[in-house]
Amino acid sequence: MQWTNIYDFHAIALVIPFFLFAFYFALVKNWKWFWIFLFLMLITKEEVGFIVGFLGLFISVIQKK
Repeated sequence: MQWTNIYDFHAIALVIPFFLFAFYFALVKNWKWFWIFLFLMLITKEEVGFIVGFLGLFISVIQKK
């Protein structure tokens, strides 16, 4: 990530840590922080909605267990 930010920064590079934080907070069921990072993911780039959809699908499968 450091090389990406120094060489040629794009906003999509911010999605990676936001996604990892959202995924972590979904696993520990801290929904307040999950929604905050989900919102940050969605306002970063428009193509992130597809990733958010799969994250929601994955969380719904985990919740059934």
